[in-house]
Amino acid sequence: MEKNVYGVFDSNPELLAAIQDLKAKGISGTQMTVAADIKNYVQLGNEHTDILIIANQDKEDTLF
Repeated sequence: MEKNVYGVFDSNPELLAAIQDLKAKGISGTQMTVAADIKNYVQLGNEHTDILIIANQDKEDTLF
């Protein structure tokens, strides 16, 4: 199976725009994976629940 990196994004809106672009090109959410440092920083919304998110940690560690 061929795998490609589509881009690196600094914000959630940039990521969502890229997802919409890929879906418009016929790529399904089940064919996408989002890699992130902190999972809670990725907010895909209810329309993208089929996209796999992998992360180093679920939430940011805090001392408080």
